[in-house]
Amino acid sequence: METAFVQAPLGLQINRPNTPTVLGREKAQPFFYSETPLIKSGEHNLKNIVISVLSRQWPLSARRVFREVCSDNFHITYQGVHKALRQLREQGMVRRTDGGHQLDAQWIDQLEAYSGFLRANYAMGKNTDFYRMPPGESACLSFDNYFQAVSAILEIMGREHEKPGRDDVYLQLSHPFPLLGIPARTLERLKRHARTHSFRATYHSDSACDSALCRMWEQAGVKGKISRKHQGRGNYNVLTRGMLIQIMPSPQFARRANAILSKGGSESLLAYTQASLDPSSKTLVTITKSPGLADEIRKEKR
Repeated sequence: METAFVQAPLGLQINRPNTPTVLGREKAQPFFYSETPLIKSGEHNLKNIVISVLSRQWPLSARRVFREVCSDNFHITYQGVHKALRQLREQGMVRRTDGGHQLDAQWIDQLEAYSGFLRANYAMGKNTDFYRMPPGESACLSFDNYFQAVSAILEIMGREHEKPGRDDVYLQLSHPFPLLGIPARTLERLKRHARTHSFRATYHSDSACDSALCRMWEQAGVKGKISRKHQGRGNYNVLTRGMLIQIMPSPQFARRANAILSKGGSESLLAYTQASLDPSSKTLVTITKSPGLADEIRKEKR
């Protein structure tokens, strides 16, 4: 995705000297342009301003976009707004419907996917291309909380299995991963991969909450079962392609998760997610590249 920026021509002022005042009504704006997490060009960029307007209201005609920009105290011409809208349509960021202009849904999905990519990369550290590690190498990563570790592992699994081919992915966990808060795009990608790959999980707790989470993950393509018997070789939690991933949450979080999920009830699922976001759930993850051992384990399980 390419993002271009419009430089303001001489004589065109794009600034925001004060908070906009709108007579007769309270202007409902949860986010102003200055708070929008877009690249700044050193001055207020006209296309970013238009995107900010369309993030609050849509669909809008070009005239309506112009009025909204002016009501935000940006001093620009209608021709400038019209040009910005045309360029945004050409770049695939805005589309025009019968009702007017609105942000393109596919571009919004690209933004979400890219932000997830950045978040996962910076959470995992410098080396995020784990399936290219030489065989026998390991990496140990520290995450601020359990949910962050889960998100990174799902990102690794997703990136690896974008490639064609049939692979068996195994998970051995005390409890299913927390599900609330997992991005919809991640779950959709798992569903897509489940058509060509096999995702199977074994959980070692049989509470009502564990069973409910198990059923939820099955909807995302991860088939699961409850078994107190540890199967297979190796002390691992996730086996994906040629990698074995070991998850080591803090003992405090492990005890807390057991207590929460043993209670049952929908409130426990929310409490489980909240606990996984707590700093006390700091988690270590070890990733080992060992295609030979991974293949042997798969043969045992088939």
